[in-house]
Amino acid sequence: MKNDINMNSNTELSGKSILTMAKSERERLIRIIDAAQKSIDLLPPGRIEIRKNRNSLQFYYKKDRGEQNSVYMPVANRKTAYGVIQRGYLERFKRTAEEQLRELDRLCTRYDPRALEKVFLSASPARQKLLRPVVLPDDLFAAKWQAVQYEKKEFAENAAVHYTEKNERVRSKSEVLIANALNRAGIPYHYEKPLTVGSNIFHPDFTVLRLSDRKEMYWEHLGMMDDKEYSSNALRKIRTYEEYGIFPGDRLIITSETYKLPFNLTIINRTIDHFLKL
Repeated sequence: MKNDINMNSNTELSGKSILTMAKSERERLIRIIDAAQKSIDLLPPGRIEIRKNRNSLQFYYKKDRGEQNSVYMPVANRKTAYGVIQRGYLERFKRTAEEQLRELDRLCTRYDPRALEKVFLSASPARQKLLRPVVLPDDLFAAKWQAVQYEKKEFAENAAVHYTEKNERVRSKSEVLIANALNRAGIPYHYEKPLTVGSNIFHPDFTVLRLSDRKEMYWEHLGMMDDKEYSSNALRKIRTYEEYGIFPGDRLIITSETYKLPFNLTIINRTIDHFLKL
């Protein structure tokens, strides 16, 4: 039977990434509400009625809603009037932010980013073998992604020999550090998997899978940036990536080093935490 629904593409916005965004927005709203309240506390209370008199505007002040009559504010008191108006805006702004925060709280409480995966996982092992899941669980998705075969770039005869914990041969000690750190962090990766960029065939040092949103990303480590020819070629390669919509900080991770500024595991782990553990 043909399965007409295919939602395992790594280009989709996953439920987990939506929830991550919602939590980030919740934190932003809390900061906004706190800042708005601090500003409100510094401004005068009351209400301002603005009336047009010929070509000028006149301001009338009420201390609270219950007052029947408003008091005219002369030009000398305009600064106070502006403060009252600003306070009214901030109070409405804060109420709206609080409403949005309550909506996000409901979403974060009730939304299960793995609900669709659990439909498949709830089936018996015998049934799972017969099913074509619409949304694969993370471990199955990662295994399928990791199992892709590709032709690897050859090593020169005189190239240095470096091996990772997974017994993969790589080209430098820094790449050993990156590969081992990715492996220990549980980040699926391919080493030097071919990538078509326009009319070019690149071999990114690492093609990595961010499971939180199933986004495929490319990690280029520029290991000899104090070499003029190397750095020129590296910058040209980055520019080509950019010309075809693969930008640093989005799908392209760039790390670098020179002889005087060597790479280290701390930078690698921080890079992994920042880009791949959302």
